[in-house]
Amino acid sequence: MDDTILKKIEQEEKRRKRRMYWYSLIPIIITAILVAVSYAEVNSAQQKVEDAQMKVDTLESRVQTLGDELKQKNDSLKILEESFEFAVNYKDKRFEMGYAADKEMYSIYPRQAEMLTEVRHLIDEGTVKWNRYGSSLEKGFNSPSFAAYLINRFSSTQIPKDKTYRLYDYLTKVEQPRVGDLVIYETGYSMIYFRSRGEPFVIGMTPVGLASLQLDFGPRMIGYYRVEY
Repeated sequence: MDDTILKKIEQEEKRRKRRMYWYSLIPIIITAILVAVSYAEVNSAQQKVEDAQMKVDTLESRVQTLGDELKQKNDSLKILEESFEFAVNYKDKRFEMGYAADKEMYSIYPRQAEMLTEVRHLIDEGTVKWNRYGSSLEKGFNSPSFAAYLINRFSSTQIPKDKTYRLYDYLTKVEQPRVGDLVIYETGYSMIYFRSRGEPFVIGMTPVGLASLQLDFGPRMIGYYRVEY
């Protein structure tokens, strides 16, 4: 066979192999392009999901903040309502505490007299406020939590901090009170019983702050509960 013809055949074979090679690459290239496009779309979708989640988290946080603000405003409004109601209904029921009988009380009830002196001091300072959810001098008190504070500080009886709304579970109900006993009223007031020159009165926390009140200052009395000193 002529050498020229052989060379042509060889060249054609080489071209055919090159074409086959490039043809074989086409599916690979197309697949790579599709993978790249899909990856980009997935990344874009993932970013959109993350952006949406961030917006949801921000919205949830804002809703929570608004809920907290609303609760605070409602609490503040409730305190104002309670203070107004107390001031109107019990304005004539305050008991003026005199110092004349304090020395006599101290000789008979020393711990109770110390308690009364402490309450006088707190009233004069005016720094301890009504707080429906409070249980400390810094944050304030509601009526039962302040009674528990006094009992825990000045008596041998101890009330768990988380049980201030169940004071009656830790004290014995009695028919006749003595100085320093607890008086519980129907509306939730828990006050400490005292006498001054034969006149009974109670001290404790109210919506208008610490106060000394007549024993029958308004709400129906549930009973007296013995506090040991």
